[in-house]
Amino acid sequence: GYVHAVARFSLEEDLSRRRLNRMDDEEVIAHVTRIKGVGKWTAEMLLMFCLGRPDVMPVDDLGIQQAMTRLYDLDPADSKQLKKDMLFIAERWRPYRTYACMHLWNWKDQ
Repeated sequence: GYVHAVARFSLEEDLSRRRLNRMDDEEVIAHVTRIKGVGKWTAEMLLMFCLGRPDVMPVDDLGIQQAMTRLYDLDPADSKQLKKDMLFIAERWRPYRTYACMHLWNWKDQ
């Protein structure tokens, strides 16, 4: 299963924090999504919460989508357009999109 895939990958490839810290965000995503069962969303959460990267915008996160849909009156019907709109809005949050997302999650849950 998933845990075995992560364990096998970590034995065959370097998953150390030291190595991942030398990679940019896109390199980390490409590296860890080679693990069976690890997708872009999981990689982005790793970047945000384990590696402390300040500028991650997880447009596939349902909570972020819901918060931005409500806050900015976006149309969730067209997923592709929604993600484009989210990225456009979030451009002004650079280089701190991770922190903006944390505020969005918090706002949504209140």
